[in-house]
Amino acid sequence: MALKLADRVKETTTTEGTGDITLAGAVNGFLAFSSRLSTGDITFYAIVLGTQWEVGIGTLTAATTLKRTTVLSSSNGDALVPFAAGTKEVFIDLPGTLADRIADFAISEASVASAATVDLGAQNSRKIAITGTTAITSFGTRAHAEKLLRFTGACTLTYDATALILPGGQSIVTAAGDTALATSDANGNWRIRHYQRADGSGILNPGTSCGTVTLSGGNLLFKPFRGNVVMVGGVLRTIPTAGVPLAPTGLTVGTRVYGYLYWNGTALAAETSTTGYVVDPATGMALKNGDASRTLYLQTVPIAGPAFSLAQTRSWFNDPGQMVQLVAPNSFVGTGGSAYDGGTIPASLVASLLLWAGDTIEAAFTASGVGSSPTTVNFATAFVLDGSPVGDRGVGSNGGNDSTYSPVSIGAAWTGLSEALHTIGVIGRNPSGNGAYFTYASITDTAKPTLRVNVRRALT
Repeated sequence: MALKLADRVKETTTTEGTGDITLAGAVNGFLAFSSRLSTGDITFYAIVLGTQWEVGIGTLTAATTLKRTTVLSSSNGDALVPFAAGTKEVFIDLPGTLADRIADFAISEASVASAATVDLGAQNSRKIAITGTTAITSFGTRAHAEKLLRFTGACTLTYDATALILPGGQSIVTAAGDTALATSDANGNWRIRHYQRADGSGILNPGTSCGTVTLSGGNLLFKPFRGNVVMVGGVLRTIPTAGVPLAPTGLTVGTRVYGYLYWNGTALAAETSTTGYVVDPATGMALKNGDASRTLYLQTVPIAGPAFSLAQTRSWFNDPGQMVQLVAPNSFVGTGGSAYDGGTIPASLVASLLLWAGDTIEAAFTASGVGSSPTTVNFATAFVLDGSPVGDRGVGSNGGNDSTYSPVSIGAAWTGLSEALHTIGVIGRNPSGNGAYFTYASITDTAKPTLRVNVRRALT
């Protein structure tokens, strides 16, 4: 099966109605369809009977049968013509729509400003440069058209499942130098069949993972990172090079809030809310619960001021987790007896950790232990998770000598913790004897009490 055109092919027919055409033989001085086309070939045809006429795409299904596959234009409102009785002429034709496309190549690139509706069909040239930054929701309603587009700046092509179908089923934010191939169907609905970024990247530059959070002048700043687009309100938006700022104004110290990105009509903006989020299963984007126009990008717990601290801020995108290392500035004393109650948890060894749901905490503690009197002293230590000791470990004894130090090393991991601000600390005790403590004195073989905590981000 092939699309074929041929000169001086014309036959007659007496077929009535809207069915297939039965070819009755070549007109004097012309050729029959079967002399130039094989069964199954496609061609452009025209049928004429007085004021009734039809131009379309036909398929030669047999030597004397032409199937009217697609009507391009007709005297019946561009639909199949119910031909009356009489002898009609049927011939191979070059449709005006096809002639227009051929002529389009000879016309210089046209330029049109972006607008809600950019009528591509109204442009004589096949090559069109679209200027400006206004969002485009329609390319007009011309049927069976094909255009080569070039964009000179950043505007949004707004996805529509019927009228403006785009790759990936998502809106596209253009950039200077981007190009596209657009075609329309019989109903004048447009589809972008190919889109090429000027920089060679894909059109869906990981829109769900471009950008990260930094601290600048007291504000949190959402800046480009591993890309410069993010989906907001169902539209891919460009993250400005200068970033999107978020100020701590009006926030309550110690109250966790989420940060959401939204489009204010002209630019990306950010706001905070205590309202949580839901993940859209179709796009994987985290959206504000009850408001799909807001895209989650961080959570934070303000410190005194109120002010922001990166130690208590987590980005939703490109977040590597957290790693904290704390070293006690001096010795700290544990508690005697069989329980940790009454023991001192040094503030210098308490790490605050802001978790996303599903994160894993891994902790390790190293130090040296010693007794305060020359008697045998056993040592034990534990992590303190959100104020409660966990993971009691015995670590040996000092052999009854103040100058004998026992190494202390414990580790643990926790999963399934809530999405909240958590704390991890360390406490020591001695099950037998008095005054056990972890220390680093002026003895070279002792280790400073050191707490290392790592938060591994869950796959989201």
